[in-house]
Amino acid sequence: MFNPQIQRVFEQVLDILVGVSPLSQLEHSPSISYNERYGVLRARIRYPYGCQLTVHLATSLLRGYPEWVYYSFHFKTSADQVVFRYDNARYHAYLPNFPHHKHLGPEDDVEASRQPTVHQIARDIAEYLERQ
Repeated sequence: MFNPQIQRVFEQVLDILVGVSPLSQLEHSPSISYNERYGVLRARIRYPYGCQLTVHLATSLLRGYPEWVYYSFHFKTSADQVVFRYDNARYHAYLPNFPHHKHLGPEDDVEASRQPTVHQIARDIAEYLERQ
């Protein structure tokens, strides 16, 4: 069932993330599914230098506003090495702000994090690309 509010949320997320660089592009059409209360977005965005961002985002409207129920934003190099991944997989219960956390670098180090905003993710990508 089509849900225009969730559709708008997903379009905004993709617009912000694709807009990081004039050379970035969606790898293929994003997978979007939803019903009256939930939506799931799966997408892959290509950036300069062969980098890519894989997006998995499940959004709920049960509280009357869009809420990220599950998210994973995995940014990696052309050599398939992790640059960062924000997610809320229910691991690392010892961290403050559990389940939110961030993986960093090729060693996949984990650090405490708050739930990121799309703008924070876009800034992290832009900063990485600027250093290349």
